[in-house]
Formats: sequence, C-alpha cells, structure tokens
Amino acid sequence: MKVKEKRAELEKLKTTFVRRAFKFLKNYFASLVDFMISDKSYFSQRGQLKRLDHTDLQYKCRTYARLLQHLKSLDKNCLGTLRKAYCTSLNLLLRREAREFANELRASTKASRNPTLWLEASTGASQSANNADNFTVSEAYTKMLTIFIPLLVDESSFFAHFLCFEVPALVPPGGAASGNKTGLNDDDTY
Repeated sequence: MKVKEKRAELEKLKTTFVRRAFKFLKNYFASLVDFMISDKSYFSQRGQLKRLDHTDLQYKCRTYARLLQHLKSLDKNCLGTLRKAYCTSLNLLLRREAREFANELRASTKASRNPTLWLEASTGASQSANNADNFTVSEAYTKMLTIFIPLLVDESSFFAHFLCFEVPALVPPGGAASGNKTGLNDDDTY
C-alpha cells in the first residue's frame, strides 16, 4: 500500500515538474526572441548592413539543455509542442531579420529604372550598358544568399541538437568521428 502511495506521489511530482518546466521554456524562448526583436542593435540600420549572428541566442538556450534532457527522459510527448514553440518564436526573428536586411540591401543596390534599357538588354543591344546594373543586383542577391543560407543551416543544426533529435554532429574535413551518438560530450552544456 505504501509503495503504491509513493508511486502515485512520484507520478504527480513528475507531471507537475514536466508541466512547469515546459511552460517555463516555452515562455523563455518567446521572451528571448521578443527581446532581440525589440532591440534595434540586432538589425541592420540605415547605411549599415549588419551580419546576422544568433550566437547569443543559442548560448542562452543552451543554458537549459540539461533541463530539456530531463524533460525528454520524463515525457517525450512534451518535446513536440516545445519544438513548435521554439520554431514559432525563431520564425518571427528570422522574418524580421530577413525583412530588415533586405530593406537595407535594397536601399544600397542601384538598378536601372529605365524600362527601355530592360527591353534593349533582352534583345542583346546595349548589353554592356546594363551589365553594371545587373552586377549590383546580382551582388545583392549573392550577399543575401551567402548571409542567410549559412544562418539557416546553423539554426537547423542547433535546433536538431538542442531539441533532442539525437543527430550525429557534423565532422569537419579531416576530423575524427565521435563515438557518441549525439556528437556531444557528457561535459557539454549543449
């Protein structure tokens, strides 16, 4: 009888802990992103194209990596909703960063506004006159892609490791593969 009572008490404690930890992390992710969105220094300003960096956000999330591991072992079902909450918050930040970056990039890009030059360029005439304009537009697209694709790849990798998908770590060229399934050391806070 005593064993059943203790088990019921432990189950109740587990459920309460999981619920509170889940609520805390969900609110924590949202507050981190809200802080970054409200702080203008994270975004490109007039005349200043800022390189995007989520190192601080990832560091602050890693603080609770052990808590996530405990949640995973106690109740795997809560991770799906927690992943969705993290993605929803991060999506807001990425959209804002992309919009601000694109606006600043657009303002600094020079493109011909003369439709006659567009028509001439499509027929092959005056191609050299239009090449300078295309180069700046092409350069802007290249800059956008070289900034955002690595950022999204980095975010995807962080997300997979942080939110317990147990994916193997990427091995740098010439590096030795880790025997650890998650690619993480036991001493890591990640």
